[in-house]
Amino acid sequence: MKLLLVRHAKAEEHDFSRWPDDSQRPLSQRGIEQFQRSAKRLGKLLEPDVVLVSPFVRAVHTAKILHKTAGWPEAEHVDAVARGEFAGLVNEHLGRGTGTLVLVGHEPSISSYLSQLVSRSLGATIRVRPGSAALLELESPASGELQWLAPTQIFK
Repeated sequence: MKLLLVRHAKAEEHDFSRWPDDSQRPLSQRGIEQFQRSAKRLGKLLEPDVVLVSPFVRAVHTAKILHKTAGWPEAEHVDAVARGEFAGLVNEHLGRGTGTLVLVGHEPSISSYLSQLVSRSLGATIRVRPGSAALLELESPASGELQWLAPTQIFK
């Protein structure tokens, strides 16, 4: 199975007075514009079967851009993605025979899971920036081969 990990696009800065509930913090205008370009390219690279997204506003908006711009399936809101509980979701979709699964989530869970899959024995950490995507070929929920890691800037 292919797994695409997407960190939501660049969001507005933390501001408790504007968003006392951080789950409501939206994408910034710059983040939207950058990710629209990314989504066009991603749409040419992949045709996912399933898109799962954190219910946080910034992740949902990122997934909506992928749906609208890349023509990908509408995302299903899954609390486990917000919590970074990816292994169970991946295992479920491996069992279903899903061809390509996309998870749109947050830091630090996106980087942590990617690091775990790719460099488990090395203990290295791979940092995924806002709007970036990483494609893996998975054998199990705990083992994968990195196909590519693309920061937002590469899609310009």
